[in-house]
Amino acid sequence: MYRKKGTEDEYSVYYGCSAQEVCEKYVKNERCYSKIVFILTIVSLVFYIILLNANRNECILLLLFDVVLLYSRRINSIRKVRHMEKILSADCDPVKLLQVFEYAETTCGSRKKVENFLKIRCCRLATGKSEEGFAELMSYNSSKLVWNYEVVRLSEIINYAFIMNNRDVFMQAKKELEELPSRIRKHNKKEEKTYNQVMKQVRLKELFWDEHNEEARQLAKELMQIEKTRYNKVFTYMLLAQLDLRENNYESAKEYLEFVIEQGNTLFLVDDAKKLLEEIKAIWK
Repeated sequence: MYRKKGTEDEYSVYYGCSAQEVCEKYVKNERCYSKIVFILTIVSLVFYIILLNANRNECILLLLFDVVLLYSRRINSIRKVRHMEKILSADCDPVKLLQVFEYAETTCGSRKKVENFLKIRCCRLATGKSEEGFAELMSYNSSKLVWNYEVVRLSEIINYAFIMNNRDVFMQAKKELEELPSRIRKHNKKEEKTYNQVMKQVRLKELFWDEHNEEARQLAKELMQIEKTRYNKVFTYMLLAQLDLRENNYESAKEYLEFVIEQGNTLFLVDDAKKLLEEIKAIWK
């Protein structure tokens, strides 16, 4: 997919939109869909009343239709949030997505849990917001353990600890993540696959910290084969560049850093990559 340098993906559903326009488009689509669901529900209820004395099977079918309508509304809401997430995963633009959340909080007030975790992730990826995001993450408390939320919460703690170079917090979160399958047994194959991928990312960070360079490089390249989101690829390329710099492999490191700069948009890694690239150029002079 073609992407202009330094901008979000031109095929993104919110390409070229301001934070206000993104929120307005989101709310407009949600209201329009809600109206359609409401009208269809009323119509089906009218038919249900008319058919009360009619065929029982017809009444049951109408009730099932209402259930499907309500469920489809939930699916539609989730789909809209995932579209918004593309501003981060495809566009690598946490700054813009944070602006969207700030505008939404000002105008709407409430936030969903999935959006809350997404904002926490944006804080980690945007320059100067890591302390704010980490504080919000550590204050998160849920009365009920839910597999997806716990995987995201613990993996985010690990990611924050890694960039903050806090090994104690890292190891504690890793321990909780390893114990998660024994604490929450209800999860499907897709969730298990995601969990295994997260554990590989944790292992990669450990190998990098412990300077097991070759093992880290092999695992990073393995993850690159299955990685889909652009911002995760940017992080993996940055790590590969740092591995090469440890071994004074400047040519390879330069290529990785150029990828980070070209694809990273507003990710904080772009500034770090530029500094490392300047250091390489200084060495080559």
